Amino acid sequence: MPLKRKPKVVVENPGLVLCVRCSVKQAIAKKEETLSQLREQYEKAVKRADHLEDLLEQQRRQLLGKK
Repeated sequence: MPLKRKPKVVVENPGLVLCVRCSVKQAIAKKEETLSQLREQYEKAVKRADHLEDLLEQQRRQLLGKK
């Protein structure tokens, strides 16, 4: 089976390629920053939910203990 060769890409405007590359890198960086922020928000929400569940359980035990 003969090897397939990739077709050569002829770039007529190298400046445009650099501009597109820069834009793609910026978009990826922005995506990574957004994901990082969302992960941080998620972790905070989980901690808050755990804390609230603990408080609810504590209140439940107190109310059941008083009866």
